[in-house]
Amino acid sequence: MSHTHRVHPCGILVRLLERLRGREQLLVRAAGDLPLLLLSYPRGGLPVAREIEAAYAHTLPRLSPESRLTKRLAAGAEPEEES
Repeated sequence: MSHTHRVHPCGILVRLLERLRGREQLLVRAAGDLPLLLLSYPRGGLPVAREIEAAYAHTLPRLSPESRLTKRLAAGAEPEEES
């Protein structure tokens, strides 16, 4: 009896299921002039997205301005010129 071994790309089932489920987005606004955050998550993942929203909206305003600047620069933003 001959057995055929098939090789599938890693994660193909996960990617297929995610594609079938679809994705949703949530725009998160923090207080003041802080940057917006766009969350993209698999359909049905709203509870987790809401937890991230709460953490972002409550944590980011409490960071020192120096920490926020470091995070913005790490994300690829240009440094602001002082006036």
